[in-house]
Amino acid sequence: MWLETVGQFLQAIGVTQQILATNKQSILQAQGIEITGSSVKSFAHALEAIGGIEILEEESLTDIMDFIP
Repeated sequence: MWLETVGQFLQAIGVTQQILATNKQSILQAQGIEITGSSVKSFAHALEAIGGIEILEEESLTDIMDFIP
């Protein structure tokens, strides 16, 4: 969740900077920050999915349902 939060924060900074930008260089730099934030969020979602798959596999092998979404 922390990675997703960091990614969201970077996206918000990037979008804000794009809105406030006055020249093309600033806009491009802000877009880079936004894209970095999106990448961090995507990585966090991938880790979350991998964790969910591991829990599902463990529960199917042990027949113990400990996972509460």
